[in-house]
Amino acid sequence: MRDILVREGVPDAVIHLEDRSTSTSENIAFARPILDALGLNAVIIVSDAFHLPRARLLARRAGLQVRTSAPPWKGARAGPQIKGVLREIPAYLAALLRLR
Repeated sequence: MRDILVREGVPDAVIHLEDRSTSTSENIAFARPILDALGLNAVIIVSDAFHLPRARLLARRAGLQVRTSAPPWKGARAGPQIKGVLREIPAYLAALLRLR
């Protein structure tokens, strides 16, 4: 993502990379100290539309003010999108019930 941001003109100095996480919950947990150090509490999460409800839930639980953004479905390959939706259903329920 850093490379995409730089290629699109975002100055490297304003990018604060979190590169340790292996899950959405870890990503939010590891990003929180970075945000705290910057004095920030509001975030925009950019991801696939099927992933955003769970990401929003976890970020709000971490005390963040959350907005979300997703690319349009038009033009997306159906197979990966269906797989993602099917994966997110149990993942969201697990997050909702605090099982993970």
